[in-house]
Amino acid sequence: MNEAASKPSWGGRPREKKNPRLVHLYVEEEAKLALKKLSKKYGLSMSQVFESIILERVEKDNYVLELRKEKEELEKKINELEKENKMLKEKLAGVLERAKTKQTKADEKLEKIKDKIEKIFAQREEIKVVELISILFGIPRGDPSIRTHANKFVTEYFEDQGNYLISQELGVIIEKDANYQLVGWKVRKL
Repeated sequence: MNEAASKPSWGGRPREKKNPRLVHLYVEEEAKLALKKLSKKYGLSMSQVFESIILERVEKDNYVLELRKEKEELEKKINELEKENKMLKEKLAGVLERAKTKQTKADEKLEKIKDKIEKIFAQREEIKVVELISILFGIPRGDPSIRTHANKFVTEYFEDQGNYLISQELGVIIEKDANYQLVGWKVRKL
């Protein structure tokens, strides 16, 4: 930089500011004394101290504005998440209600089967699986699908215990017989 350009035309010390503007302020005496104290403490002119305080404050205000903007964005996000949470809760409630309905239907089905089994064993001590399936599900004895129904029924309600298939839920036991297939095995009460 040219030395002549940094000094004013009247001589004296070079300008501190590129585009200085005059600000005339009236402040309380305590504020002026505090400004002088800071000026001496940091070895700056009072105008430099005042300018740095103002610029620092503006920077802090910008930071505060950024924080406010971020807060607004977070609040929007929170509202969106709350709406999504509410929607998911409603969806879950629907799923749970359907599951409860399915469970209720399964329980009703189990109760109907138990009632039919009680009626059957009130009259007889034992029955073949083919007869039980025929009575429980209304399938004619000669129907080829009776084996499929029997397998499904056994898989759903019975536990394999070696020579026996046991259903605690229904209160019955199926005795395995190597001479016959599943539909020929005998069922008794526990």
